[in-house]
Amino acid sequence: MPDFAFLLQTPAIVKIAVVFAGLLIALRQRVTLEWALLAGGCLLDLWAGRGLWQTVCDFAHGFDDAELWMLLLMTLQIVEVGRFMTERENADELLALTARLGGRHGRLVSLMALPAVIGLVPMPAGARFSAPFVEQMAPGRDAAWKTTVNYWFRHLWEYWWPLYPGVMLAATLFGLNVARFTATLCLFTPCAILIGYLLLVRPHRRELLDDTTALPRSRGRQVITLAPLVTVLAAVFLLPLLPGPWRNDHGSAVKLLPAIIGLAVALLIIYGDELRRARQAGLARWRAPAFGSAIFNRRSASVFLALVGIMLFKHMLECSALLGEAAQQLQRTQVPAMLAVMILPFVAALVTGVSVGFVGAAFPFVVALLQTPDSGLTPLATLFLAYGSGFTGLLLSPVHLCLLLSREYFQAPFPQVYRLLLPPALLILFTALVGYGIFTWLQL
Repeated sequence: MPDFAFLLQTPAIVKIAVVFAGLLIALRQRVTLEWALLAGGCLLDLWAGRGLWQTVCDFAHGFDDAELWMLLLMTLQIVEVGRFMTERENADELLALTARLGGRHGRLVSLMALPAVIGLVPMPAGARFSAPFVEQMAPGRDAAWKTTVNYWFRHLWEYWWPLYPGVMLAATLFGLNVARFTATLCLFTPCAILIGYLLLVRPHRRELLDDTTALPRSRGRQVITLAPLVTVLAAVFLLPLLPGPWRNDHGSAVKLLPAIIGLAVALLIIYGDELRRARQAGLARWRAPAFGSAIFNRRSASVFLALVGIMLFKHMLECSALLGEAAQQLQRTQVPAMLAVMILPFVAALVTGVSVGFVGAAFPFVVALLQTPDSGLTPLATLFLAYGSGFTGLLLSPVHLCLLLSREYFQAPFPQVYRLLLPPALLILFTALVGYGIFTWLQL
């Protein structure tokens, strides 16, 4: 029988690097995120020398984590809010509102605002939903340009918008309350708007202003359409200022309560509106065939399973105790921690093509580096660089579903799309580096 005991003597940093590389390869080979993460977590536990029975126990205890169940509850709420926001009449209201606010520049503003408004609702392949509206605003224009515009402005909010599971997961892993987390990363959004306008929209400004194609009209539902989003945003930022369990150190799971409460109120608004419309339509009782349809489908199930896989991977990684050991070894190798913070999320995002994927795969390692003594890293600087570099990889990922379906809708050649997309994406990485420098200088 071969003796594999020598494998246990492998440096912790090599163990983690091998598992991380295997995780990325598995994802590239179309292994689903949840199964890749579960396998990686179990392998780390076994390789740390905890034994088969202890690994099984560690895995089972992972389901005791309150964060796991609160994240799942919040995701269920998010999916149902998304179902309401993407109904045709509600989407048309948003389109009409952006066109009216733009005035004589309504078409130019709408071209940027429509994908952005749809981007407020986290849903799989959201860029495919906004693509017809971009086509309506710019008929006959270059396909690669429309693909890039639709794709870019669809992702203005995913850096910080608390409805995105990847954002909430990153806040949880960093141990930050949602308000502080979003206040830090929201700095990316004005930069992304400016970059997108200057590089993508401004060169076509004149032809957009000269276009006289009819724009959609409002049906008077703007308030009820925007109310769920406003409610969630108010809860996320205002509730932490009030007395409550989130003001005390009750663990990171409690920090999700403001978002969960805001989503619950938003759902009450949504169901109240649907009940009112049902009664106006003469229905004897409330019949809501759409209720739950967004939750109980294959795409939503994949999101829920991915969240379970990520949280269990995080738990197994902690149980293995390899993170602290690997961080010390990395420090002794003199590899700049800042370089690792930038590269790990970028590579993970490039391979996975989803924000939850790069956050779940790379951020546990980033947090371990942050907690290493004398690493020179500060929390907000590390967060800004890690998320910004990860999001750059996400924008450039060839397996990003939004990019694939947006390109497919407009029938645009990939080389032309990447030629337009690469400069603004690299400027996001530059923004992350500048922000890292500023936050480090401020010791934040």
